[in-house]
Amino acid sequence: MELRPAFRNFVLSPLLAAVCLSQCGCLLTTVQNAASAQSFDIPLRQMTKSNKVALDLTLLTQEKPRTHIIGPGDILNVYVHGVFPAGLTEIPVVHQTQAVGQQYFPPTGTVKSPSFGIPLEVSADGTLQLPLIGKIDVAGLTIAELQQSMSYEYVSKGIIEQYRERIIVTLARSRTFRVLVIREDSGAEQPQMISRNSVPYTKHGRAQIVDLPAFENDVLHALAATGGLPGIDAENEVWVLRKQHVPSSLARQVAGNLPSREMITELERNNLAVRIPLRFDPNNPVSLARDDVILNEGDIVYVPSRSEFFYTAGLLPAGKIPLPRDEDLDVIQAAAIAGGSIGGSGGASGSSIFRGGGLGGVVPPSLLAVVRTLPSGEQVLMRVNLAKAMKDPQERVIVQPGDVLFLQYTRGELITNMLLNFLNFNFLLSSAAL
Repeated sequence: MELRPAFRNFVLSPLLAAVCLSQCGCLLTTVQNAASAQSFDIPLRQMTKSNKVALDLTLLTQEKPRTHIIGPGDILNVYVHGVFPAGLTEIPVVHQTQAVGQQYFPPTGTVKSPSFGIPLEVSADGTLQLPLIGKIDVAGLTIAELQQSMSYEYVSKGIIEQYRERIIVTLARSRTFRVLVIREDSGAEQPQMISRNSVPYTKHGRAQIVDLPAFENDVLHALAATGGLPGIDAENEVWVLRKQHVPSSLARQVAGNLPSREMITELERNNLAVRIPLRFDPNNPVSLARDDVILNEGDIVYVPSRSEFFYTAGLLPAGKIPLPRDEDLDVIQAAAIAGGSIGGSGGASGSSIFRGGGLGGVVPPSLLAVVRTLPSGEQVLMRVNLAKAMKDPQERVIVQPGDVLFLQYTRGELITNMLLNFLNFNFLLSSAAL
């Protein structure tokens, strides 16, 4: 009676193996008759990421002048002895508090500072309205140059005696540029594998309005104010959409919804947007003009999301796995990440038809089918010998987004495992008889 389970396994094991071989025979024939990966006239070993270098981040910012250069929107405190304020000979001290929309400028969100004189704002045309002399051009001047210009104007018109003028000009608040930053990176780490039990149904993007002061109104400061460089779930690139170039209707659409890749590409094609890659091929260096990274009022900074996956099936655990953003992945690395056994014992982890241990799983699978869709839309089936790829780097096909990796046994491996499995049961039967 104790031998019946072993005897049943002894009888059913070859039958089960024969059934399994007949069921997968068609698939085996399809894959083994497929052409070797090296026979395809497509760049299978083309390095698309690993050979790229990081962009010098100083190219994303601008040089700040030693002294402030006056421009439209600056608020200046002006005092002219006996003239402005009229009839006041003492220098007025103004305590002002001004709220600012974002925490970035200034760090506390408010400006609290005493200053001398009466605040005046530089108009949009770059002029300053002064009492008794009217408008003067101030855009492009430093504070010291403006004081000299005012002294000349007041003295030349006889309003103030020469060498007795008392004119003080200070900067109350630098001009700011309000930009919209839209980021599709969630800031969280990507899952290592997406299976049917862990399918993400939602993705939260971020949008933030940022006030950037003059000479810090550039791409690098905008990224720093909204979370830093793009995360691994975002493309290694930044787009700048110019308000003065983008139609108002499109700007509202972008502000209200995350722009699509097609929309952004169309804007770039029409010179309405600037694409700034953060990694590039050293053989094709990036050429950025100063105006490409400087942001003006109403500009939109957009960080697009990244959607690059490969799929696993067969003796590999079924799943959808994100590709690395900054490095290439070959078929051996992809199979290892997916949980397969490459060159080790026991076959594919948890997926072999010979579960249960023993000698039956000593020969691992080495036949990998790669289903790839070419840019033309044509789908090809490539056969990769993992055992050969372990020794020959040229056999290690670079995995591309959308590839399907299907791991299985060759006929020889399958038959060998069946025989070993049969011998294993026979050994167990003999042991039980003893």
